[in-house]
Amino acid sequence: IDGIRAERARLTILPKDPSKNPLVFDIHQLLMSSAGPGVPLRYTATLNNAKPPGQVQSAGSFGPWDASEPSETPLSGDYDFLEADLGVFKGIAGTLSSTGRFKGKLSEFEVDGETRTPNFRLKSSGNPVPLTTQFHALVDGTNGNTLLQPLDATLGSSKFRVKGGIVRNVDEKGKTVDLDVLLVRGSIEDLLRLAMKDKNPFLRGSVALKMKFVLPPGRGEIADRLNIDGGF
Repeated sequence: IDGIRAERARLTILPKDPSKNPLVFDIHQLLMSSAGPGVPLRYTATLNNAKPPGQVQSAGSFGPWDASEPSETPLSGDYDFLEADLGVFKGIAGTLSSTGRFKGKLSEFEVDGETRTPNFRLKSSGNPVPLTTQFHALVDGTNGNTLLQPLDATLGSSKFRVKGGIVRNVDEKGKTVDLDVLLVRGSIEDLLRLAMKDKNPFLRGSVALKMKFVLPPGRGEIADRLNIDGGF
């Protein structure tokens, strides 16, 4: 095959466990070219990310295809994730953009990238606080499980380091967010502005915190499901 051109295509990744739902990606346009048998295909693609919704543009290599174990197929490339709407998640809102690079195999690939959310906010308060991150992550492309190793975040002027994962555990219908969060020195105004409806925080000064953050899946409000253990 010298080349493939597809428009309005759909990529469905079936999990090994037949009881779990497949991952489905709607692809606007896909271009693939080959240099010959037994070598990777070069590709450029524009597709919709399901959740959070946003457009992804990517270019890189895929293959050669491992017919006996498709999840072992190599892949690599660069991506731009544009204007993702975080409002589809309970409790938060904002418009996220991300750029980065990835490499590995379909069942486990490394991603190094950064995100920018200039209007990040909690729906309960509505006050936007800019959020940027730089991260190294391990991703399972067959089920979407993601391990952060680590993620460095800046909320306003406060800098966090986060390690942990967003994974689907056995017998769970959704994913659990399980994170270790460390804030060495930050501004309490940033935290209060994010949490309060009033735009003028009633406290000022520096703050440090260390906590375990666990959010199991479910339909209830985040405040009713969230487990936090730590100190500040």
